[in-house]
Amino acid sequence: MPDLSRRKLLRRSGAALGVGALAASSGTATVAPDTALAPDREPTYRRWLPAGRTFRDADDYFVRYVDVAAIRAHDDVSAGEARRLGNALGSPDHLGIPQGSVEEVIQAGLSLGGVVLGTFDAGTVVETLPGSSYERTDEYAGYEQFEGTFGQRVAVRDGVVVWASEQLSGEYVEATIDARNGDASRYHEDSDAFAALTERIGRPTMFTTSAGERAITRGRHTNATGHALLWLLDGDDAHRTQLLQFSDAEAAASVDRSTFRRGSLGGAFSPLNTAVSRNGRAVRLDGTVDAAEFAERAADGATPSVTWAVDHDSDADEATVEHVAGDAVGAERVTLETLDGETERQFADEYGTVEPGDAVTVAYDPATDGALRIEVGDESAVYTRRFDPGE
Repeated sequence: MPDLSRRKLLRRSGAALGVGALAASSGTATVAPDTALAPDREPTYRRWLPAGRTFRDADDYFVRYVDVAAIRAHDDVSAGEARRLGNALGSPDHLGIPQGSVEEVIQAGLSLGGVVLGTFDAGTVVETLPGSSYERTDEYAGYEQFEGTFGQRVAVRDGVVVWASEQLSGEYVEATIDARNGDASRYHEDSDAFAALTERIGRPTMFTTSAGERAITRGRHTNATGHALLWLLDGDDAHRTQLLQFSDAEAAASVDRSTFRRGSLGGAFSPLNTAVSRNGRAVRLDGTVDAAEFAERAADGATPSVTWAVDHDSDADEATVEHVAGDAVGAERVTLETLDGETERQFADEYGTVEPGDAVTVAYDPATDGALRIEVGDESAVYTRRFDPGE
């Protein structure tokens, strides 16, 4: 997803994945804590994660995962909640993937690109994209590739969509396909820290991880080599674990457990319903809530799936922004901005709800206004599309 500030990205990941949503709750867990670690479930998502240097100028990046099929099959999770959780890590664009056909979603980086796995036919996506501002570019390793208005990319075959925001573009898409096919190095093969972290956590229902230089960037534990926030659905319960991985057991032993307990899971859990433990070079904090509460709160903040298009008229110094496909969205949640702030005209000036076919035209000169940004969301979650004809 394009041009997201770190603050907004972290806010979106927290809201959409329950990383922070339950921590902000005033309720408390009512059952004894258990762990969300699932080392017995093979971390199959790793085959879809290319080594960082194959598509960007860094070794490490954030990784997120949702087992949508497991969530959808749970009695305490509604179909709508499961769909929103799947959308939370999928492409921000509407790709035409049928509801109920998504099984797993993997995201690389802070909403920069990812993979959607499921039971859908490639034809449903291939038929949708050309009608929603995408153009077919070529074929790569059996995938049909498309490019959107902003430079975002999509590659598709039966049961798989690989997508990239305009910040990553085709390099990420092809690196991901190569990694899956065994033709390029994978993240865990290049990073000992990420390999150790994912072996330890396995494949829980939902997680966010960071390793190496991306592990902890501020606070008390900047010497950590890995950090993970995990959820595991287990019958009527949802277990949540925060895990810190260090270079050795001595570094892990230096963690102040009471401080870690107070500063991690927050108000969602009372101290009596959390447990801090250490195992070798890892320290973790576990807590448990009701599965229905997890589903309700974790689905909050998932942003709508919308494909936007921008038609720039350089002669008139105008740009027309159109909702071309996907979910309806409240006009008050859509903001158009340039370097000087909000544009004079907004969707809310003409619409109550923005649906496919709705458009507004704004004054726009990229030489003085810079990029034209389409911001969608509210305080719980937000994403931004970025149009810049000069790039």
